[in-house]
Amino acid sequence: MRASTVLAVGAAGVVAVAAVASSIRGGGDAADAPATTAATETTPTLTAGAIPVGDVRRLPEVTAGTYPGRLFAFTSNLCVVVVTDLTTLRVTNPAGVDNACTIWPSPANRALASQPPPPNDAAVRIATVVDGRSTDTGLRYVPGSAPGGLTVADNGLVAACYGTSVRLSRDGRVQTVRAFTPVEGVFDERCVTGAVGRRIVQLGADRKSLVDVTTHRVVRRLASPVAAPVVAITSSPDGMVLIADLADGPPQGTVFGRSGNIVMTRTPIARGVSIRKLALARDGIAVAVQSSRGWEITNLLSHATLAAPGRARVDDVAFSPDGDAVALATENGVVFANVSDLTPRALLNASYQALAWLPG
Repeated sequence: MRASTVLAVGAAGVVAVAAVASSIRGGGDAADAPATTAATETTPTLTAGAIPVGDVRRLPEVTAGTYPGRLFAFTSNLCVVVVTDLTTLRVTNPAGVDNACTIWPSPANRALASQPPPPNDAAVRIATVVDGRSTDTGLRYVPGSAPGGLTVADNGLVAACYGTSVRLSRDGRVQTVRAFTPVEGVFDERCVTGAVGRRIVQLGADRKSLVDVTTHRVVRRLASPVAAPVVAITSSPDGMVLIADLADGPPQGTVFGRSGNIVMTRTPIARGVSIRKLALARDGIAVAVQSSRGWEITNLLSHATLAAPGRARVDDVAFSPDGDAVALATENGVVFANVSDLTPRALLNASYQALAWLPG
């Protein structure tokens, strides 16, 4: 853990951290008050005695400068964008960013796919600059409706699976890049896409390569074949790639480096079978998975995991740009934990349903 992620906690904070940490499964000068805006939705304020033991609201408040970068988030009530500069805790509402209730950042947070509030919440939009205006991709997507989920690349390409085909949106034009007849009752890995930088990829027929979905050219050769069936592919900001499979029941993931070498050996990453969204931390050291069982974060070195801190529902997860920390948007506020041990350390009293963690 880098020094920049260490948080000094007082005696009361130590007690709070110990209580909230019950949700972890082991494996190995004050800043100015943040600017307030109408779009910021805070979590309910309770007296200390009214907060249950173990509740994340017992965590100490996050302090300015503890974590780097900006928290780019959308409120739980109106899906309005709120940006918190974590170095100062100043809150702003950038102009030109459309409301979004669900988001999919690209691997390096250079593009952002999103879905608006109802009644058009099946529409998929894309912003080629994360804090810029979005345009319609022409795709429609209902999370969990088909295996494989939705993928966005750093240049704004978006792919989605429709059960019998994979469709790709480029500059608002949609093309079918793969069509097939699904096998009833069997997870169909032909639906699964992933993003590696500016490319949308799938697992090659040899099971030892990742290929471009449109040109079918090899993007990366892998040191070993991947078990079947593949359920998800994702990459980190620095180009590590995690491929998850269902060969032994619940998903297990293997992390491959930029040269195709194995960086993290195959290990369990979630309990739920149906994966809806993934995020891989820099260096491939940790993965966050949203499955049918909710969100889980796993340190792939120590195998420590974090899920539902303080029994709070988790709506979204984002890793810090340096990969040292993770933020969880829970129903009781944004929980910050260090990736090294996945112990909850601090709380931002704000209610968000979608998160991206951007550099400063």
